[in-house]
Amino acid sequence: MANFNRMPPPFVSFIGSGNVAWHLAPALDNAGFVVKEVYSRNPQNAAMLTERLYQAEVKASLDFFNKSFFSFYSCR
Repeated sequence: MANFNRMPPPFVSFIGSGNVAWHLAPALDNAGFVVKEVYSRNPQNAAMLTERLYQAEVKASLDFFNKSFFSFYSCR
């Protein structure tokens, strides 16, 4: 039997919930990336975006110190 060692899906965080994030976050989510967090100056906008994603949560602050994410996207 073949043993396929697959890497875990990359984790992504978004800073901003505007037009770019609105389209890019679901596209990455559907492509196999795991969008974990969305930060926005307006938490209501971040909440609306996370409703479109599988596992994302609203991030209340820009403190990403103890995170091991693959990449961050800043979408203003």
